[in-house]
Amino acid sequence: MTVSRIVIMLRIAIGLIFLVAAIGKLNDPAKFLSAVYGYELVGPTTGLLTAITLPALEAVIGALLVTGTWRFSASLAATTLAVLFVVAQAMAISNGVRADCGCVALFGPSALSQATLGRAVLLLSVCVSLVLLEWRAELNASSGRSAA
Repeated sequence: MTVSRIVIMLRIAIGLIFLVAAIGKLNDPAKFLSAVYGYELVGPTTGLLTAITLPALEAVIGALLVTGTWRFSASLAATTLAVLFVVAQAMAISNGVRADCGCVALFGPSALSQATLGRAVLLLSVCVSLVLLEWRAELNASSGRSAA
């Protein structure tokens, strides 16, 4: 399997994760707003702004990744969000917060835990790998070499 195929598979997988997460939040915005407030990290205005913008941002980033549009920028944006997810979960867990994680809810609600933090760290790791691979592809393209 070539590096370019691995990059495409990673990009689509991460994109689908972001799209599924966005759809879940958009389908039940009140529940997601409650999850944002449950982290006890932001006030009402910032929490509302987060609950409004994050699902849309996840949907746009997911769509860009799946379609392969602005690949490096989209992978960097996904990595930035993944960093925020890890930091927010780590801070909430360390503060003893017991709340719904507001994560991808494929199998129902999920309370903040070491497991949800581990999934967020795994997502971050894959996103960082994608950024590095996309950066390599950008460098190779600019020098006229193949990324494979």
